[in-house]
Amino acid sequence: MVIVNGIAHLHNEISLLSSIPSHVSKRIVTFFLLQFILLLYIGDVLVDGSGESELVALAIVHRHGDRTPVNSFPKNIYGNCSYWPDGWGQLTSCGKRRMYEVGKRIRKRYQNFLPHNIRDVLVRSSDADRCLESASLVLAGAFPPKDRWVWESNFHWVPIPIHTTPKPEDGVLNPSSNCPEAQKEWSRIHSSKEFIEAGYPYKDVFEYLTIHTGMNVTDIGTAHLISDVIKIQKENNFTLPWWVTDEIFEKLLKITDLLFHFDYSTPTIQRLRTGLLFEDIKNKFFTAIDSAPISLPDVYLPTSIKPKVFIYSTHDALLSAMLNALGAYNGIAPPYGTTTFFELRKNSHGRHEVSLLYLNSTAEAYPLKMSACGSSSCDLEQFVRYIDKFIPGDWQAECGLRQSSAASLVYSLLSIPLSLIVIFGALFFFYFIISRRKKDKHYDKEYLYQRLTLL
Repeated sequence: MVIVNGIAHLHNEISLLSSIPSHVSKRIVTFFLLQFILLLYIGDVLVDGSGESELVALAIVHRHGDRTPVNSFPKNIYGNCSYWPDGWGQLTSCGKRRMYEVGKRIRKRYQNFLPHNIRDVLVRSSDADRCLESASLVLAGAFPPKDRWVWESNFHWVPIPIHTTPKPEDGVLNPSSNCPEAQKEWSRIHSSKEFIEAGYPYKDVFEYLTIHTGMNVTDIGTAHLISDVIKIQKENNFTLPWWVTDEIFEKLLKITDLLFHFDYSTPTIQRLRTGLLFEDIKNKFFTAIDSAPISLPDVYLPTSIKPKVFIYSTHDALLSAMLNALGAYNGIAPPYGTTTFFELRKNSHGRHEVSLLYLNSTAEAYPLKMSACGSSSCDLEQFVRYIDKFIPGDWQAECGLRQSSAASLVYSLLSIPLSLIVIFGALFFFYFIISRRKKDKHYDKEYLYQRLTLL
């Protein structure tokens, strides 16, 4: 249909060539008209739900909505919990509205793809209240109940399961999960020459903050803690202290951006903090492509359910690490509700591609270029080959939580000969002791006999 419309449009445009002066080449005009129609066609193909590119699966990774502060500083007049009745680090009413709106925007963009059966949607969240609540609000906006899913006529909401893992153990969505090697890498980054030098232009700000906050501010890491508190107080319409001028506020925001850039800038930290998420998305996409039924334990009956939408609710730090790893980070700390879309598509040649899109305060999601292929849309093989370098073979072992399987095998193999040496050494020692005692006993008997003969 697009081609037919394009040809008709071209015919109308060519009919106008008679009015073009003779000194202008009609061939050039025709060439540009053809290029224009080709671009229209390509643009139509890329639109969701139309053209020859078929959307096969969708992975959505979003940050939670607006929250209360997670900490304070000694001289903060709003540091008392009475100002934050919902508690520290909790989703605010503004945050709830934002995440519900994110869900509606997802619904609008993918209305021709989102499944009618909510069992075809898998949701996972970081085990933080603000992330769990944000996930439920996104689902409420994206999946209003229809048909058999309506269970209460006056209540347009349907429960959708949200899975989570305890914070210390969650290496997929919690960027602060227990990982000693990641902590060591952070310490190395914060003591690096580059990190320290990045704070030089803000030394006067650090001294200024130390005086007015009662906190010892020495680098961009500690300055960010104050920046986060001040920013949230401003968002909640609290009157800021006199010393927070517009200039200081802008510098605090830049300091936060700097910190997010450094904290997730090395391959080691990217591997330890994003590898398991990449692995999960990769496995979900391959499952969506595979035509075979999903294998379930024998206790379950056969099922035709095949999830194709995967939603992850997480934190700004993890989004920053993920985008850094993909070479798509813009250097700005991800705002509340930031959402990334990984679209798995099947083109007209039967090949699968992965596209990356980004949604924050913009009206529509826009494409992000990935280092995997230098484009916002990569061949699936290229994409997988690229993210595989971030996927750890044994995350717990690489985090330093336990020995790897290979290390355990080497240790076991080495322990066998060592054990044999110890056993044979012990046997030899006991044999030597027993032999010596027998010899001493024989000597005593012979000596006694000699003495008796002399009497």
